[in-house]
Amino acid sequence: MQKADIIDYIKLAMLQLIRDEHEFRIEYLHKRYVERTTPPRTLYFQLEEATLWMGLYTHINWLAHFRFLKSKGVDSKVSEWIAEVFGWPIEYAKAFWTCGRNPLAHTGNRSQAYSENIKGIKYYISLNLDNQEDWNGGNGYMAASPMKKDIGGSPLPAQRVIFFYPAIKSMLTQLTDDIATFIGTMTFDQLKSLSVLTGKMPFIKDSSTLYGVSEQIRVYKYAA
Repeated sequence: MQKADIIDYIKLAMLQLIRDEHEFRIEYLHKRYVERTTPPRTLYFQLEEATLWMGLYTHINWLAHFRFLKSKGVDSKVSEWIAEVFGWPIEYAKAFWTCGRNPLAHTGNRSQAYSENIKGIKYYISLNLDNQEDWNGGNGYMAASPMKKDIGGSPLPAQRVIFFYPAIKSMLTQLTDDIATFIGTMTFDQLKSLSVLTGKMPFIKDSSTLYGVSEQIRVYKYAA
């Protein structure tokens, strides 16, 4: 094989590996969502909702490692990434990523948690399992009118934002598309780094593709 052919093979193999894992996890989350939203509700409905949201946040974090080619330290980059890919205002993306991972937010769709101030505004969020189309469209969030005072009565400006699970879950494919674009521009050295990173990341689905990738990386220096 020519070096260019090896690079193309590695790119396609790595992308397919990530997409297969993504689809496997999304299918799992969808099954849990159907179980949670199909009557009757169980006594553990709040725990079930928490599991859904934690699964979604965990998956976004998992994808971010590949987008930034780092095994750790991606947390500070995620807000800007989802704002860019989803087309969200950066303040809403920061509120989603900061507030939503607060364990207190994962106690049901009536719960709220607030982030640190973002540009002088305190953000309250709600995590909702409803289909957003029943409210107003499908961009993953709905912003309520700004509050002149926050819930505690402080004069600090405050904003409430509702995030919708089904819409955001369906939007996650946009993140894998962005990763695909990134992989398409990678050099051989970056692909080697991606291979090493992938070997460190948890995969639920079969990741045996890595063996073939490792072999192609090994023979690359002997190729024409």
